[in-house]
Amino acid sequence: MWFTIIATKSLTRVRIDVEIIAIDLSTLFDCSSSNMSVSPTVLCDGIYHCDHFEDELACNNSATYLQEDESHFINMPFTSTSRLYNAFLLQTNTTYGFRIVFQYLYLQYDGDEVQIGTGNDPSDIQSVIKTIHGYTQYARDDLYVGTNEMWFTIIATKSFTRVRIDVEIIAIDLSTLFDCSSSNMSVSSTVLCDGIYHCDHFEDELACSTNEMWFAIIAAKSFTRVRIDVEIIAIDLSTLFDCSRSNMSVSPTVLCDGIYHCDHFEDELACSTNEMWFTIIATKSFTGLESTLRSSPLTYQMLWNKKQIMITEVQQRAPGPDQQMYLIRNRTPKT
Repeated sequence: MWFTIIATKSLTRVRIDVEIIAIDLSTLFDCSSSNMSVSPTVLCDGIYHCDHFEDELACNNSATYLQEDESHFINMPFTSTSRLYNAFLLQTNTTYGFRIVFQYLYLQYDGDEVQIGTGNDPSDIQSVIKTIHGYTQYARDDLYVGTNEMWFTIIATKSFTRVRIDVEIIAIDLSTLFDCSSSNMSVSSTVLCDGIYHCDHFEDELACSTNEMWFAIIAAKSFTRVRIDVEIIAIDLSTLFDCSRSNMSVSPTVLCDGIYHCDHFEDELACSTNEMWFTIIATKSFTGLESTLRSSPLTYQMLWNKKQIMITEVQQRAPGPDQQMYLIRNRTPKT
């Protein structure tokens, strides 16, 4: 054999570190699908040298057996690598399957991927049920495998990349799975009513039946930011005020408070008083009306039953997220 290093005509910089080893060609491992051969010394070293992973798929990996509710953890801290190939085989009872819980998943490049399949042969493309490609940097949804054998592979690109994985695989009784009727999926019954939706259409949280109340804050599947300020008050349901036109009910404590809670104002229109109200109705969102009132004179004139009335009081509400109405009040003169 010969080996040459050739530089350009112009000035350049070159550095080469090469090891050339004499080998017995008769012992080379044939990468049948990749149209190449590799040294047998690199078989099953966790780094693929055949383009289609034949040198790693040829390993006789033993499966990890899990009892019901027993877990197997796959933990890989941040790793800079290339051509990484790690395969894991799992088995459980014939009537059981697996729940895969991603605690954390980081795949730097699009060529990085995680593959999950049924059975015990990662080379069987037909058995693949899920492929997760980089770029990915968050905890994925839980996955369920409906067979008692499964495999899980982590594959890095040919160039240098970074990978991190924290995964828990749990053996579960498939007969106890909760059917997400609208989401075309099933989830473990242990996750019902835990405050985190696992069904795409929230069936696992909507299925809760209790004499207690819960308040759902639903975040996106990817990382996001949320801020909530809410007051929850226990009330007597039998005393609720019926908003007849608005198809809703409100607490009687909010009647005639100057802020409409019924969509068609029934809680404010129900007021009976010897005062006359002139209403200015603002939207449900914030408006600039309050500053206008503050900058205007607090004396107005209008006609009421052909009598001139002086409006002497302007009621301005303190700003708040539920501010919905500004009222100008006048005490009707006695006749």
